[in-house]
Amino acid sequence: MNDAVSVAKNILSGKVSAVEVTQAALSKIPTKDNELNCFTDIAVETALQDAAHIDQNIAKGKSPRVLAGVPFAVKNSFNKYNRT
Repeated sequence: MNDAVSVAKNILSGKVSAVEVTQAALSKIPTKDNELNCFTDIAVETALQDAAHIDQNIAKGKSPRVLAGVPFAVKNSFNKYNRT
């Protein structure tokens, strides 16, 4: 279950929740970021709230968008900690 489409299908089918997938992704950041130094801001609360909302909608029978629940990272266009 590594590619985005498979993750999305597993969330929609109920094999795994969006919250579980998000928690798994968030748990990998501290170990990988020490080596890669690629995260400046991590929106943990927002990510978990959004995932819970997706799970609630699926439970109500509402069909979310195709990749709903699939975690992703966005590259900042600037580094707020090092403005030279």
